[in-house]
Amino acid sequence: MRRESKDAVIFHALNELSGLDYEAVLSYLSSAREQFDILDSKALSFLENSNDDAIKKRLSQNQAAYTDNKPLQESVFLYFDLSASIELIKYIINLRSKIDKYIGTDSIRYSDLKLQHSTAFIDFLGDDLGIDSELLGRVKTEYEPFIKTLLPFNLTIVRPHIFDTGGIVLEGIVYSQQFYKLREVASEKNAHFPVGVQRGIHKIIHSTIGYITGGTSKQMLELFRCFESMRKQAVNIPIRIRDIRIIATKNKRLVSQPIIMPFQETQTNNQSERDICFSLQTIKDLSPYWSNNNELKSFVLEEVFLLIESNHAASIQRLAKEIVDQS
Repeated sequence: MRRESKDAVIFHALNELSGLDYEAVLSYLSSAREQFDILDSKALSFLENSNDDAIKKRLSQNQAAYTDNKPLQESVFLYFDLSASIELIKYIINLRSKIDKYIGTDSIRYSDLKLQHSTAFIDFLGDDLGIDSELLGRVKTEYEPFIKTLLPFNLTIVRPHIFDTGGIVLEGIVYSQQFYKLREVASEKNAHFPVGVQRGIHKIIHSTIGYITGGTSKQMLELFRCFESMRKQAVNIPIRIRDIRIIATKNKRLVSQPIIMPFQETQTNNQSERDICFSLQTIKDLSPYWSNNNELKSFVLEEVFLLIESNHAASIQRLAKEIVDQS
């Protein structure tokens, strides 16, 4: 069987299990990867073609980050908590040591590790908005019906990046179509907006490490090259996402208690036990193919983990666990 045929068989079996369009996710992932490539190129071009004064001027815009400086840039955004991943926190601590080495500890403002997160989308952003609990409640009311339909999924951290703005982020990947549907839903909702605000729905998936506030061209280029080298050996840190949270920020600092909206925990599947087992057996039979392809393997495991978590019949559980063992 040709590669394209095997891919089609696997995606069809996955679609039969969940109804999600995994081939559509490939398009989203390609777009995000392209966007990171553009941001990397933009950062490198700026650093290579700017003198120290230009870089200092650009980085000075980060001086307000995590402070109470006026005017207050305020936002409300929805995010996924990543702080419980010990593996991720260890990785960030190691990354911070490299940043300190090249930039110095006085020229970087780090985000709080206890609040490490990945932004789903910024619902609105503006200066001195006077965000209060009533407004946060309206945001919750707007999105909660859709959030309740979501199932757990993995958000996987893979690479570090430095932007031309001095922002330092980790690149994330999500293999579940649910995540992208959430952003599509958000792009259509604005009835709860205050006047004069902006909306921020990213094409990328990321987790912010911090913001550089000063440095020379040489320092910034050395850090860029360090990250560039690290990107060639991508890590693979999956974090299971089971809820989404709403919070307010002031100058990028999280300031309110998060409103937590849990996903549904179990998958509702209208297929018969026999049909589910048939799809799983198809996937299992092709394991020598997909187990050597990280992208396909991630799609398969995304679906199989849901079946295991949903307490299906013993025959389904057995096949699902055998697939995990073969991965």
